[in-house]
Amino acid sequence: VVLLTSTFQLMRPSPHLAGLLMRSSSSAFFCTGGSFAELLVENDRDHFEQFMSRPSTHAKMLHAHMRDANSSAVNVQLYHTKYLDLEGQPVHIIGIREDSDETRWIQPPELPSNLSRQLVNQVWDSANESPGNGSSLSGSSDPMPLVEGAHAKSLCVWVDASSTDLMMVQCTPEFTAWTGPSSLNEGLLSWVLPVDQSSFYEFFQKAHSYHVLKQSGHRRGVPESMVLTLKPPHLGMAIEVEAEVLEISAGDPGTNEEPGSAHILGRVAFKNVRKARTKKKGGSKRSRRGAATPRDQGGLVGFKLVLILFLSC
Repeated sequence: VVLLTSTFQLMRPSPHLAGLLMRSSSSAFFCTGGSFAELLVENDRDHFEQFMSRPSTHAKMLHAHMRDANSSAVNVQLYHTKYLDLEGQPVHIIGIREDSDETRWIQPPELPSNLSRQLVNQVWDSANESPGNGSSLSGSSDPMPLVEGAHAKSLCVWVDASSTDLMMVQCTPEFTAWTGPSSLNEGLLSWVLPVDQSSFYEFFQKAHSYHVLKQSGHRRGVPESMVLTLKPPHLGMAIEVEAEVLEISAGDPGTNEEPGSAHILGRVAFKNVRKARTKKKGGSKRSRRGAATPRDQGGLVGFKLVLILFLSC
């Protein structure tokens, strides 16, 4: 994923893009805001500019070709969306995926806790067992890496803040036990029901801006939470939860990623879990300011007991 200015210049170095094109990430082009269009083959540059100029509130995709260090054409899929930064200027988010039959996945690092590894392996293996010897999982054959330490007992997942689908990169053992196994790099936004997707993405971007301002010493506003409906693929039902973005951080806490990584991660926490109602009254979900008061405590406790009994079987 790369971020571009309104004139399609690289906003920050992108080691992943440089690796895809077999170029040095320390080259002047990748460090001084080179033009993204110059990385494309000549015949695709006009198509790229037209693709970027189309108005849309959802991510779009373009098949294109990029030049690597050997001047060979690399087939790629470009995904585009944009948002306004704190100064009201457009920032383009470009997701880049190599368009080939081979799928390359990142190997998760070894976990320091044998208990957490055993937990995720048990859930993962049970989800992959099926009468037809098939798998209910698509994409990666590896689960998300688990984060240990102070956050281990909370329902938290870390997402790539610059990805168009809020790509999940790691989570707590409690999150895996709650939702079932999830593939590395799966999009959290795909779990949100369509009626809530645009509202949740906007909510995440506002929370991102809040934490950036807070880290800069500006304490404006109050952090919000949002009630929404999720449907994790392996949970087997829709659930209503309250989501909070607790922090925005650089790098990948809890793993061995080097300092100065280009990743900006958002830690999303969930609470007040309850089974979603079949019929909804009213319109979209409302954001809550400050600490929210749990609703329907009786139903919440009952649902937690069901989850505990299920996990203890």
